[in-house]
Amino acid sequence: MTGGYHIRIRRPGRSAQSGHQPPSLPRVFECAAVEVSTNLPVIAAGEGVCIVGYLFSKARPSQRIVRLEEAQHEQILRSAGKSLISDFWGGYIAIIVDPANSSVSVLRDPSGSLPSYIYFRLDECTIADEAGQLAVTRFEIDEAQIGRFLATGSQIGRATCLRGITELLPGICATISPPSIRFSSYWSPWDFASPPYNAAPSEVADELRNTILDCIERWASCFDGIVLGVSGGLDSSIVASATAGTSNDLRCFTMVGPDADGDERRYASVLTKSLGLPLLSEFYAVENIDVQRSFLPHLPRPIASYFMQCIERAHRALDQEHPIGAFFTGNGGDNIFCNIRTVTPLIDRFQCDKRGTVETWRDLSDLTGSDLRSVFKAAWAAYRHGDTGSGAANLDLTGLKVIPRPAGTNERHPWLDAPPNALAGKHLHVELLTRAHHSIELYPNRTHPIQIAPLLSQPIAELCLSVPSWRWIEGGINRAPARQAFRGILPDELIDRQSKGGPSGFNVMLYQSHRAALHELLKDGILMARGILAPDYLGEPDDPTWRGRRRIQRLLTFGAAEAWARHWDGASSLASQ
Repeated sequence: MTGGYHIRIRRPGRSAQSGHQPPSLPRVFECAAVEVSTNLPVIAAGEGVCIVGYLFSKARPSQRIVRLEEAQHEQILRSAGKSLISDFWGGYIAIIVDPANSSVSVLRDPSGSLPSYIYFRLDECTIADEAGQLAVTRFEIDEAQIGRFLATGSQIGRATCLRGITELLPGICATISPPSIRFSSYWSPWDFASPPYNAAPSEVADELRNTILDCIERWASCFDGIVLGVSGGLDSSIVASATAGTSNDLRCFTMVGPDADGDERRYASVLTKSLGLPLLSEFYAVENIDVQRSFLPHLPRPIASYFMQCIERAHRALDQEHPIGAFFTGNGGDNIFCNIRTVTPLIDRFQCDKRGTVETWRDLSDLTGSDLRSVFKAAWAAYRHGDTGSGAANLDLTGLKVIPRPAGTNERHPWLDAPPNALAGKHLHVELLTRAHHSIELYPNRTHPIQIAPLLSQPIAELCLSVPSWRWIEGGINRAPARQAFRGILPDELIDRQSKGGPSGFNVMLYQSHRAALHELLKDGILMARGILAPDYLGEPDDPTWRGRRRIQRLLTFGAAEAWARHWDGASSLASQ
């Protein structure tokens, strides 16, 4: 099912600016100076409230909500949308109009299932799922933000890599009354991360299993023709097992690389055989890659990697064989299940439960393969210096000429502002969650089936955040509660699997095949001309050993960013055409 949305909010008494035509979506809501257009589901509500997307009741077993009761509608109005956070969950954008104050509240649900980007002028504000649908006359890339994105691996905060375009972050409400706009946090991970929920491991596993099954089953009931990317890893296997119990039209699909790490059919087959489903697969192919093509250009950040062009091609073939209603993914599982390999769980245990410190010390040693002495020295050093183990301050400046400035208010994610005395492991868990939302956006919703990352659903996030960091490494294995929760449901071979695959081998083949075109693209490109990339890095000799893989990946990342920049810089908005 395809679905996009567009929201236009004007200053009262002002007409829409000439030249900016409404998008080619049906108008579903009009109130005061607000217009909402979408082909996504709309939850029926009374005057002043419009909810676009998917809404479920909070109490378990959750139910899909297609119409709000009068009391619920009044509570949403009175709370300016806050009751949506406390009483419901889902994947939605909510619009609440307050004519008395000439303001409009726009809330994005905490899971971030629907993308949301904002362009704000004095007289008018437009919000849409694609940056190209905003009422911008011409787009300009932001060199400083591109530099930060390339240095951090993701860009955490409202600012995007396009000037004037901001993201409405998950759990945040924008209150708009042109010419003013303010942002309020309606949902914070810290409401659940402190203090930690220190129940018995079996109790945690039971609650986690029941919550995950409930959320995924509700999502699966909304769509026919679900395609799920599987690798035989823990996260996608959990999604597959829960989805298969609800959907009679599930297809499991995996991409195959040229090396052992990239060929995960062995594990994926174990999964699909246990579910009684066939496994569909497709090989990565370098001839299907165009390094000058911007993949997922609708995103206001250069997120997509080249190898995703092969995935798109395979998805198109699947859709032609049998229409796809939704893409499901296990992405975000590592983040929500706190897959970390730092000393922070040991520090947390010492601060909260000194009697259990030795147990976590051993778990961390088993997890990392480090001896007990090395683990102790690293933990003691981190504890003395107050190091949270966060990656937010770790910049990778390899190949960059620009040195990103410190993140400003608009560039730093509000979830990273931890309360006093927050635990180090929870700092890292929350940061992982902020990064997860950049891995779930895929194709434009207006032309492709919707994409769902069910493991990031609000009830799952709230429960996982409450689990102490040391519980996630119990027994010396990562994501321990999730493994325990699904033991007996998934085959032991998948529950106990520690390895991870990926397309790194294909990336090497891709670079070797397209090296000349990639170097030409970067040498004469926007990023080099604008002082973002370091010319000397491009001229370094290739290292044919395994040590050269990091540079290959870096150059491929730069190439994808360059193709993205060429697509956007100076482009006209679709909404202004």
